[in-house]
Amino acid sequence: MNFLLILVCLGAGMALRRAGVVPPDSFRSLNAWLIWIALPASTLLFVPSMNFTPELALLVMSPLVTWAGAWLMSIPLAGHLGLTARSRAAWLLCAGLSNTSFVGFPVSEAFYGKEALKYAVVCDQVSFILVSTLGVAVGLAAATGARPRPGVLLQGLFRFPPFLAFLLAFGLGSRLLEPPWPDFFAKFQATLVPLALFSIGIQLKANPAEARGIELWAGLLYKLVLAPALVLAVGLALGGHGLLLKEAVLESAMASMTVTSIVAAQYGLDTRLVNLMIGLGIPLSLLSAGLWFQILSRFA
Repeated sequence: MNFLLILVCLGAGMALRRAGVVPPDSFRSLNAWLIWIALPASTLLFVPSMNFTPELALLVMSPLVTWAGAWLMSIPLAGHLGLTARSRAAWLLCAGLSNTSFVGFPVSEAFYGKEALKYAVVCDQVSFILVSTLGVAVGLAAATGARPRPGVLLQGLFRFPPFLAFLLAFGLGSRLLEPPWPDFFAKFQATLVPLALFSIGIQLKANPAEARGIELWAGLLYKLVLAPALVLAVGLALGGHGLLLKEAVLESAMASMTVTSIVAAQYGLDTRLVNLMIGLGIPLSLLSAGLWFQILSRFA
């Protein structure tokens, strides 16, 4: 039933956009609801019930390993293909940052149920911290050769509603588990998955005829295959197991973070490469995630 929800919501977004029922930029309004309401509600619903143990380091590790692997791979790739600084930065942003919320949340729930969402929230917070700090730094360096001041990075971080909700949930803790708060937040959290998928469907515009270039397919190969394999290897080496390990790997196997398109546009990076990696990566990640689900079923 969850996979039917994914297909229906994605298909509805694509069909209604093509039919002219919804404006092409209507996803911006949907994303505003998701970022300001649904994602913070998810954080406030799930984080208070989490036990912060050393094992959660695996969830923090997953986005960091994905980014580090992409950074290392971008060096020989850029040298071999002669990529410009702006193209390399765009590639690194797409390959190194996972769509842990808009795609990751519904896929995680489809495979592992709502229990997985409390782990997905941790990955999502780390991913946003990365795009708000290292992602912005990479974009700015490629565009101007300058490095952003720490204050600028912190300002962006503390303006992100889900991060503020994370701090609030961490500070209030068990008090948010008392009635009526769980039921209250659950009603808003329920809008996250269908609206996120509908928004993605509206945005899916990648033209397969334009899908040329080694850098594109190298990025998709890394994002959907090599990155989760790397996270799995590191997770097993650290003694990871169970749902926590599976969720850490699955979140790393998601398509590129959609926020990277905003960063790329802001700093004049290779937006064509970014749009192709996001547009092709989302439907491909739904297929590759199924393969990873089968692989991860072998691990208790």
